[in-house]
Amino acid sequence: PNDDAIRSTIGLSVDETMNCLWPTSTNLRLSEYRELLRELYSNQFRSRRIESKLFPNAFDALHSLNKRDNMILAVATGKSRRGLDRETFEHGLNSVFHAVRTSSDSKPKPNPAMLLSLCEELNVSPEQTLMIGDSVFDIKMAVAADIKSIGVSFGACSKEVLEVEGASQVVDNWIELVEEINTTVSDWKNR
Repeated sequence: PNDDAIRSTIGLSVDETMNCLWPTSTNLRLSEYRELLRELYSNQFRSRRIESKLFPNAFDALHSLNKRDNMILAVATGKSRRGLDRETFEHGLNSVFHAVRTSSDSKPKPNPAMLLSLCEELNVSPEQTLMIGDSVFDIKMAVAADIKSIGVSFGACSKEVLEVEGASQVVDNWIELVEEINTTVSDWKNR
């Protein structure tokens, strides 16, 4: 697969990525690819050749949002539980999220099951939920769950792509994101 094809799978679980990139392969071949990919990825992380970095202002913004009484933060990701746990620990974010759903826990994106089960667990209605995402699959999942979404153009996809997929709003950095979250929460209070 070429770089564009690979980039188009950002946000998907490993299984969904394999199915997208090699749609005509047999299950046995996909299983071999999957295990090879997991091994290569794991080796890269252990050797520190791949370093996970937060976007500028992300750490402070997440901790600030987490301290608010009217805010419950959760994660819906295509990562494995082990991968998410490793990254949140490395970045000091393991205490920020009240609940998580990973590809290990739920049906993969863009199926809305991840978001809807988080709403149920946290006792929050979809109407009072906001999905922030950087990929086509994040936005499609939010649309399928009938949940408002904010696309972030500083991740996997461009502003134009996220708007076409149905993002309610698209922002270009964490400062704009926090402003848009504040506006949305304020609008909900005034209803």
